[in-house]
Amino acid sequence: MKAADLELSRVDIMLIVTGYIHVDPSDLSLFHAELQAVAIVVRQRLGSLSYDAAIDDAQAGRLSVVERWHDQAALDTHLEAPEIKAFVQRWDGKMRGEIQKYDVSNDRDRKASTNPPAYPVAAKHTELDAAIKEAESIIATAWNVLKPT
Repeated sequence: MKAADLELSRVDIMLIVTGYIHVDPSDLSLFHAELQAVAIVVRQRLGSLSYDAAIDDAQAGRLSVVERWHDQAALDTHLEAPEIKAFVQRWDGKMRGEIQKYDVSNDRDRKASTNPPAYPVAAKHTELDAAIKEAESIIATAWNVLKPT
């Protein structure tokens, strides 16, 4: 996909993909770590407006996911990317999704602009990633202190 393919026009419809992914709680840390590694690449992909996942319920193995895509072509390109296919294949049969896709036709800020959207880069997520790592470290430390012997 070329940058010119993603220029704004009145026919562009942003997509929001959101919902839950469920994995076995014992696989949650590994799954989340692999998903965060994939997210670094995805966030830099042309047409990716945001790509985020957070552990929603660790005991249930549930993550909340929210993705925003410039249009269907950007999402299709993402789904065909080698790292996404490899990730899905690696977790096939080990994850279950409750995912919905929404067309957004009234994004006022986007329609007001005649310029292509600014695409986030991984650097914008550095603070969030650092906070997640710090929280995971605190949880791991707490678990080691509190776990039954």
